[in-house]
Amino acid sequence: MDDIDLSDRADAQLDNLIRNHEAQGAAAAPLCLAARAERDLRRGFDADASLALLREAAARGVSVLHGDLARGDGVRWTNVRKQVGAHLQDLAAFAEARGLPMLTALVTDRAGLATGALSPASLKELVQAARAIGRPAPEDPVAFAADERARAIAWAQAEAAAQTGAEASETGANATGPDAAEAADAGPSRAGAATSAG
Repeated sequence: MDDIDLSDRADAQLDNLIRNHEAQGAAAAPLCLAARAERDLRRGFDADASLALLREAAARGVSVLHGDLARGDGVRWTNVRKQVGAHLQDLAAFAEARGLPMLTALVTDRAGLATGALSPASLKELVQAARAIGRPAPEDPVAFAADERARAIAWAQAEAAAQTGAEASETGANATGPDAAEAADAGPSRAGAATSAG
């Protein structure tokens, strides 16, 4: 994605390139992803920042407002509110290409913030994003949204737990070095001093 330069393409050309790839079931193709990245960049969005925000929200089990997603990218909601649907489709494609769950299932409006339920407009955006990455239209969009949200949260929480476990193991490994062995040989008072110092 980074080595394909589409900065000389017009906006309409980028949109056509994306639509053509979607129609061929190739939304995760490098050229399509590069077109999405260029389109997001021109609109002021930062896909990596958006995905990081969504990953953090999923790990906490909370939803994200459309406006918070824009602010997380450093853009004003009022400037991008008409483009956010395309940004959500782009994020779904980036997530799919990276093997991530559909984190965009966490994006809602104020009415659904507390419950995670999507408004009809947010639900439509999620279904459009799913179809853009080649998934079939769900028979029950509400159940689809709830399933994708639950899957994103479960994945992010498992990732966070694994990260915490890895950090704890690393800290434990550091405590088993030569100083820890020496402190253990010296007895309880020296062992306490070694662990508090190091």
